[in-house]
Amino acid sequence: MTPLDAALRYASWGWAVLPIQPGSKLPASAHGVKDASTDPAQIRAWFEGRDDLNLAVAAGRASNLICFDIDPRNGGDASWGAWLAMGGPHDDGPHALTAGGGSHYLATYDPAWRSSKLAQGVDLLSDGRYFLVYPSQIGGKKYEWEASSDPADGVAPFKIPPAWSAAYAAQANKKPSSTGDGGGLLPVGSRNAGLASLAGAMRAACSMSEAEMLAALSVANELRCNPPLPASEIAQICRSIAAYPTGGRDVALDAAIGEQAAEALSIKPAVQLDYYLEPASGYLDQSAPARWLVKSWVPESGLSMIYGDSGTGKSFLAIDLACCIATGRDWHGHKVSAGGKSVVYLAGEGNFGLRARVKAWHEANGRPDGLQRLLISNRAIDLDSGPQAAADVLRAIKAMVDESTGVAWILLDTLNAHMGGDENSAKDARAILSAGSVVGRAYGCSVTFVHHTGLAASQRARGSSAFRAAMDYAILLTADDSEINLSVTKAKDSEPPQPLAARLQRVALAGWQDEDGEGVSGAVFVVDGVCEPKAKSGKPKALSKGGQNLVVLEAAWRAGGCALGADGRAVVSRQAIISALLTATPKPYNQGSAEKITQPSGTLTNALVSAGVIEAGDGFWTVCDAGLAGSWVMQIKQKNADNATE
Repeated sequence: MTPLDAALRYASWGWAVLPIQPGSKLPASAHGVKDASTDPAQIRAWFEGRDDLNLAVAAGRASNLICFDIDPRNGGDASWGAWLAMGGPHDDGPHALTAGGGSHYLATYDPAWRSSKLAQGVDLLSDGRYFLVYPSQIGGKKYEWEASSDPADGVAPFKIPPAWSAAYAAQANKKPSSTGDGGGLLPVGSRNAGLASLAGAMRAACSMSEAEMLAALSVANELRCNPPLPASEIAQICRSIAAYPTGGRDVALDAAIGEQAAEALSIKPAVQLDYYLEPASGYLDQSAPARWLVKSWVPESGLSMIYGDSGTGKSFLAIDLACCIATGRDWHGHKVSAGGKSVVYLAGEGNFGLRARVKAWHEANGRPDGLQRLLISNRAIDLDSGPQAAADVLRAIKAMVDESTGVAWILLDTLNAHMGGDENSAKDARAILSAGSVVGRAYGCSVTFVHHTGLAASQRARGSSAFRAAMDYAILLTADDSEINLSVTKAKDSEPPQPLAARLQRVALAGWQDEDGEGVSGAVFVVDGVCEPKAKSGKPKALSKGGQNLVVLEAAWRAGGCALGADGRAVVSRQAIISALLTATPKPYNQGSAEKITQPSGTLTNALVSAGVIEAGDGFWTVCDAGLAGSWVMQIKQKNADNATE
């Protein structure tokens, strides 16, 4: 496995990675561990074509990890064994073998455990530190995951046991003594009382048994007593404390907690900064250019959307792109760079129509090889239903995709078909977006949603504004008679390409027959070239009754006295709108009509909600996108949203 492949895998687990200089432990990025990232684009910029680089993972909050670095050459094995004796994880959790003959053990992040020297030969790596991982090497010797505890096999970091937390708290409060005895917290004369107090805290806080206290106190004895007490005295302390009931409060414990809290407030822990200043001279060198699956039209990573009204050919475009990427063919003159990776098409229909589109594409493009890399789901799945759904998708992909090749593109057609919740709900929208991101990060690939425009906003994706906000790239399809226009409406890190003119072309499906034995045809997406701008007609279209209502409603909205809500968005009450309608010009509404048009469940209100212009409340509305004001009327369409030509 290359450093790039390994880095993308670690990032898919939520581990922030950084490049390390070849054969070294020194960072290869400008700001070291501060640069650690889970962004596939950034990772590719670091590691693409650099198989000589070493690889590290940022410890601490950045990766939700603590690393215990064991150096047996300095007594680390014995020290680690003492901690394990306290009822620790033993061999649970990921275990890596280092190039120097040591070990790395990974635990779940706990902010109370700060980077430090834990014991002789044992370093605690948390915020502000990093550790090398497979496939790094030093002096020709590699870092390797121990065979039975490889995180790729689902081995999760262990959780810090309570006994460890108690012993660590004792060590964290360690301070020089006044007796000059080498820094032991409990000098001669204070050892028995101090350890008894610690045992009492363990008993009260963690309900420890006598055996558990003995293990923990044995470690604390070595850490805090100078010289350590005999083992027999430690055992006697534990027997005495074990006689007290568990679960009660302890004065010593309260004092310890207070002391630790004071210490925590006075010390700022090391954190990974994602905000810093840098000199402008660094801007004279070109940054990593945007990377594409399809030059200028499908980015190599991130979230994107193909959206449009019914009948604009969204699914035909999706199939056309998917087939080109899977087979490695240029897409209508635009370079495809998939590197032999698979394309995953999560289909909402999986029926005859989809099969016909794939067959038609194959016939129209000379029957190329490579469609075995286009993987199509048998049905839709509600990705917003919880983590299990994303896990099901990942398992299905893993069963079909060779790990050595990977996945280039994941496509959901349509978004609504893979969503059980309400697309107008920001919460439900974030759920499916999160699931899509998880699946994409697992393979470091691009994820695209096929979606509809709103009924009252033909230039805007239907549903919550969270969809547009989350997209890195968006392609809008519009149709005028037989011509389809493609335009990029959002390009996060690049200049949008020129709009394209396209159409659907019928293709005979060789060998296919209907029930009467007659030939069957399908359609393919054909791009004719750059879209030429058309002269605008000087005569405006007549407005429907619904359009006339919108004109008045929009004017009333502007005159209704919008106020700013707590989130900074405009809020207007239904009564204010009604009052404005009663005095509208040139023709006021009567009371009954004004109340009807502003009903929370009315056709007009629902159209605005579906378009993502407003969110309905109890007796009020919140304006989601003030930039749409003035455009509602022109964007009204009277079409069936479930048109069969979709």
